Amino acid sequence: MTEKKVAVIGFPVSHSLSPLMHTTWLRKYGIEEGVYEKKEVKPGDLVRMLEESFEDTAWRGFNITIPHKEEALHVCRTLTWRAERMGAVNTLFRGEKGWIGDNTDGWGAVRSLEEAGVDFKGEELRIVVVGAGGAARGITHAFLEEGQKSIVILNRSCEKARSLALSLRESHEGCSVEGYGFDKWHEVIREGDLIVQTTPMGMVGCPDFPFDFEGAKGSCVVMDIVYRPLHTPCLVRAREAGLATVDGLGMLMYQGVPGFEGWFGVKPEVDGSLRRSLLEAIGERD
Repeated sequence: MTEKKVAVIGFPVSHSLSPLMHTTWLRKYGIEEGVYEKKEVKPGDLVRMLEESFEDTAWRGFNITIPHKEEALHVCRTLTWRAERMGAVNTLFRGEKGWIGDNTDGWGAVRSLEEAGVDFKGEELRIVVVGAGGAARGITHAFLEEGQKSIVILNRSCEKARSLALSLRESHEGCSVEGYGFDKWHEVIREGDLIVQTTPMGMVGCPDFPFDFEGAKGSCVVMDIVYRPLHTPCLVRAREAGLATVDGLGMLMYQGVPGFEGWFGVKPEVDGSLRRSLLEAIGERD
C-alpha cells in the first residue's frame, strides 16, 4: 500500500482543525493509505520546504494557511484560474513537474454563507471585507465571481487595502471595490449588508478585534473566518448589536472539500456529525 501524505502548513499551525477534519473523512471513507499532518514552517522557509517535499512522491499535496498563502503562489508550477486571479493559494496538488496551486477559500466562504441563508443570486449586497491578506483575496474574488459588484476592503494598512481593491477592479469589469484604513470602520459599516472578518484578530494568541457594530443595519450579517475560538470577539460584539452571525467552521469544512477530493479521489460530505466532532475538539458548542 503506497502512503498518500498531506499536511497543513502555517505559522503558527497548532490551532488548526484541518488534520482532525481530514482524518475523520479518511476514516469515514476507508482510505487506509491516507495521512494528514500539521507542519509548522517559519516565514522564509516555505519555498525550500515545498521544493524538498516534491522530491518525496508520498506527498500528495498541502493546505496553506496564515501567513504563507501569497508566498506559496511562487512555488507553484501551475495555477488554477481561481488561484491565478486571486493571487494566493491555500491548496496544493502534485503535478507531473511541480505543485499545482488552487484557492478554495472563497468557494468555502460562499458555500458557508449560503448555508446560513445569504442570497448571493438575489439583490446586490454591499459587502465589507476586513483584511487584505491571502484569505481576503480569495474571498473577495469569490464574491465578485458570484455576481456581486459592491465591496469595501478595510485594513490596518490603507495602502494594502487600496492595492487589493485596484487589482480587483482590474480583473472584474464593472465592479465597485474601494480600499480604506480602519479609521473608516464606523462610516463604512453603516451601509454593509454583509461583513466578513478575514484577519487573525481575535484568534488565540493574536490581537483582539477592536471594533463594535454601532450604527450597522439590523439586517447585516457578520462572518468571522477565525474558528478558534468559535465565538470570536467580532462575533460576540455583532450578536450584542443584534446582528446575525456566521462562524468560521463552515468555511473550514467547505474549503477542504476540493482538496480532499483531489488528493484522495473521494468527494467528502459536510454534515452535522463532522461539525460536532470539530466543536468537541475545541471544547465549544453551538
